[in-house]
Amino acid sequence: MCASTSLSISLEALRCVVMNFDDVLVPPDHISRSYNDTYYIDPQTVLRCHTSAHQAELLRRGHTHFLVTGDVYRRDSIDSTHYPVFHQMEGVRVFLPGDWEASGMDGTSYAAEDLKKCLEGLARHLFGDVEMRWIDTYFPFTNPSFELEIYFQASCTEVFKGILLRVIQLNWLAVCKSKAFGDP
Repeated sequence: MCASTSLSISLEALRCVVMNFDDVLVPPDHISRSYNDTYYIDPQTVLRCHTSAHQAELLRRGHTHFLVTGDVYRRDSIDSTHYPVFHQMEGVRVFLPGDWEASGMDGTSYAAEDLKKCLEGLARHLFGDVEMRWIDTYFPFTNPSFELEIYFQASCTEVFKGILLRVIQLNWLAVCKSKAFGDP
């Protein structure tokens, strides 16, 4: 069920606040918007906090499935799992009603099942035949949200966050369901 994807490269790390936060439905009072968490260049421009800052732009250009990989910037304290600059990858696919209607499933269930199959396949490709489990979780911008953990080198490790995107502010997308993975 995994679709072929479009790939965009050389996307600008400087993003306007609207693209970095508003277009991906980050609430106005969310902590990630603070000057303590985000690198502001000026009041309207930031270094992207996530590759999601390109989602709405790519959807408006007509892409219905794509991967975005890039460097992202967060004002994190340095420790074993945090650093102010790191690389992130996410993928998005939009499903039209014709994609799921024949399956007998609702659009959300169809997109979630497709996403899980794709990410399990990617995990097997990267890590081999490992034990995996899905954990239901919560992200304020998506519903449903879940994470894939693998048992690797004697411990459980989160390897993918799987999310179903809320409807982004595009009229034609209102009847569609979409899936994404990455770090919201």
